[in-house]
Parts: sequence; C-alpha cells; structure tokens
Amino acid sequence: MENTSQVLLRQIERLLGSVLLVCPPIDHCHAEIERTGRETTSICWDFQAFEAQHSALSGAARDRCQFGVLQAETDSAEFQHAVLFMPKSKEVIELYLSLLGNVLARAEKVWLVGEKREGIESAAKKLKKEGFGCIKLDSARHCQLWEISLSDNFLGKSDNSLGKSDNNLGKMIERSLDSYWQPFTLDIPGWEPLELHSLPGVFSAGRLDDGTRLLLECLQKPEFQNDVVIGRTIAKVKGNRILDFGCGCGVVGLSMKRKWPEAQVEMVDVNALALESTRRSAANMGLDVSVYASDGLSQVASGLAAIVTNPPFHQGVKQDTRTTRQFLQDCRTRLIPGGTLTLVANRFLPYADWIEDSLGNVSVIAEDTRYKVYHAKRQ
Repeated sequence: MENTSQVLLRQIERLLGSVLLVCPPIDHCHAEIERTGRETTSICWDFQAFEAQHSALSGAARDRCQFGVLQAETDSAEFQHAVLFMPKSKEVIELYLSLLGNVLARAEKVWLVGEKREGIESAAKKLKKEGFGCIKLDSARHCQLWEISLSDNFLGKSDNSLGKSDNNLGKMIERSLDSYWQPFTLDIPGWEPLELHSLPGVFSAGRLDDGTRLLLECLQKPEFQNDVVIGRTIAKVKGNRILDFGCGCGVVGLSMKRKWPEAQVEMVDVNALALESTRRSAANMGLDVSVYASDGLSQVASGLAAIVTNPPFHQGVKQDTRTTRQFLQDCRTRLIPGGTLTLVANRFLPYADWIEDSLGNVSVIAEDTRYKVYHAKRQ
C-alpha cells in the first residue's frame, strides 16, 4: 500500500458514507474502503493505478472504478466525501479543481493527501492563500492529509451555480477543460509542421524536448529511410503497424503518420491527460491514428512492424525504469520477425544491455552529450 493511502486509511473512521477518490495511487485503497461498507468511486488518470485498483474489486464496485479525465455520470453524482490525491505535477491541481468543481461543491467534505516531496504542503498553503480553508488532519510516512473547505457563498451552493465570487479561485473553478488546452506549433526540419494541443502535466507540453528532437532527426537519415521496415516497406505497404510507446502529447506518432500515411500508427500512454491531448491534436490535423491506454505493452496486440519511442523513466519525482524494462522484455513478443525498435534515452541509463537481452544486437545510431538513440531488429 502506498504511503498516501496508508495515511488516508489511518483516518478511515472519519470518512463519510459515499466516497470519491480522485487519482488514487497504484495500490488497492479503493477496495480497502469498500470493505468498510462505504460505497466508493474512483477516477483514475493513470492507467497503472486504474488496473491496480480495478483488479482488487468485484461486482458493482468494479463499475465504480473509472479511467479517464471525468465521466459524465460522475460529474452529476452526489458524494459525501471527496479525497484528492496530490497529482505528480503541481500544475495539475488547478485542472483537478476546475473539472471537479461541480462534484466538490456538493461534497460535505474534501480532503487532499500527498507526499511532502511532491509538494503537498506548498500546495495546501497556496490553496489557503486563494481562499480555501485548510486544516491539517494527519502527518505520517512523509505524507500529509489536509481537509479543504470553502464557504457556501464562495462555491455558490446557495444558488446552485459556480464562479459567482470575484476570488481568483472562484473564477478558476468555473473554467472547463477547454480553458486548459495549450496549443503550440512544432516546425521540425524535414517534417511537416504539427499543430498540437496539450493539457497541463503532459510530458514536454508546449515544446519539443531534446531527446525527441534527436530521435526525429534520426528518422530523417537516408540510411534509416532505407531500413527494410521503417522506410521502404512502411512507406508503401498499407496497414503496417507502428507503435509510439509513451506518446505524451503525440509528437512522434503524429509526425510518423504524416510521413507514412499508409501505415497504421498506434499511440499508447498511461496518462489520461496525454491520451486526451493526442486525440485532440490528431483530430484537429485530420490524422487517423489509434490512441489508447496501456500499461507497458499489456493492451498492445502482437504484429508490430516497428516501435519508435522516447520512453518514460520517472514516476512523479521518482526515477523509475521498471515500466521501460518490462516494455523492452515484451517487445520481442509484439514485433514481427524483422520488426524494429528505435528508442531514445538518457545516455546514463543502461538501455543497450536491456535491449540486447530482448532483441539481440543493438546499435547506437545517434548520440549527443545527454542522449543516445538505439536501434535493434528482431531476428
């Protein structure tokens, strides 16, 4: 059980009858609360967390564990108690409150729980400055639990409408998801410009990170264009499947779809905000790609011609390569014979050994002072 959940469960007797968990961690705290007779609903923005929470549930409780930004039925539901788990990115808190404004306005109690190193204390102080009442309920295991409250007048409960206050946070709560899109254009030499949209907290939102830039430069090299899978075949054979693993806001996958329109491009991520960002960008550019959630390659069918990726190696503030290592082990079962893996990573990470263990010979096709691009072919 994650530390944040342990701190929450220390106060379980104070939870009211119907509970909403927003972005719970990768454990089974939902099931633990259900066992006390409290009907609980979870909204998971992380697919790994969703699978962990969902797998521990049974019956009707499973239907109350949801993956996605916000389900319409949840937005209209009544909860006595809402528990917000501190997001990995502090900037996502504002998005939390905006999307859940209607739900939180109807809740009798709202709690915020998180780790100190992820900024829970500074977040609570900021909310207090913005007009929230903030009371610390517990502090243990390097985590804190806060009760957050607003006056009825501030939330507009008296006339069943939000955003009536002149307070900055009142204005923030009445904003919709549309207010948070960050549009930006990427004009990368050798590639068609991309008109992208991203939400707060998504990797490399609003810019092209250096690792992805190096990866895309490699895909432009003549020798790479002649690769039997990534170049001639994909350009000419309709239906060849290319996977962008850890797609973020969609830079790599959407670039490839524009270059190789006949290919079937699939894009996966664990982050619901990343998936929403990629879908929005693809729709705006008229690109037909498949975008879906997957923990590693768990939801990806075999038969891939190529995998191109800038994989994640952080979970919030923690460095964590477990997902990528499992992904590399699974590449062999997902790629067709002769299928290729092209991956960019920080040069200090031992990716060459991990790739070789899965696919055999691996080569470094580009590098700079910070990154290496690896290329391997399934034998």
